[in-house]
Amino acid sequence: MIYVETSLVLLALERGDEGEEARGYLEGVLQEGGHLSELVLAEVHNLDEPRREWTARLLKELPFPLLRVNLQALELANRYVYNRVLEGPLRDLGLHGALASVRKCERLDTCDGRLLEALEGIERVNQVAGYPSSSVHLPLGEGWKGDEELDGVRALSWRVTSRKKGEEVVRAIQEMAQNFMKEKGLSLEKVGRIEIF
Repeated sequence: MIYVETSLVLLALERGDEGEEARGYLEGVLQEGGHLSELVLAEVHNLDEPRREWTARLLKELPFPLLRVNLQALELANRYVYNRVLEGPLRDLGLHGALASVRKCERLDTCDGRLLEALEGIERVNQVAGYPSSSVHLPLGEGWKGDEELDGVRALSWRVTSRKKGEEVVRAIQEMAQNFMKEKGLSLEKVGRIEIF
């Protein structure tokens, strides 16, 4: 199973050669068993238009199944922060890595080189916690310059949720993903157990 992180989805929205290359890559990944997650949709839900609408159009063309976010993944991402693998405002970036590990994905596809830089620390924390590590793959090289708005969404998420109970954070992510799907008329398959808190 391949997990696709938010940055690769956002790159596919860009005009020009990079966006076209990313869209073509995503088409292939979907055929190979690629998945997004509720976290990807929750992050997109908090971006400004028109990127929210563009993402919805992309996902109507490429209906990736969604991995459910769960408490184990959030606890693992918090361990990354506690062990200084990633800073607090990047906990949700780490949550992508944690979710890929908890859901036993072979590979995590991203444009964000910070995940690759943190891989050694992620692997160390995962080993102690008893989870396998996904390989981190930058399919389009290291040309991605980052996304200020996405980093802002992640920093705000950390400020708002860092002192909340894990169950509340997971429920909030699931609700944002569901609201985005409802608002944009998306119907994507969800993979994983529903957790009752």
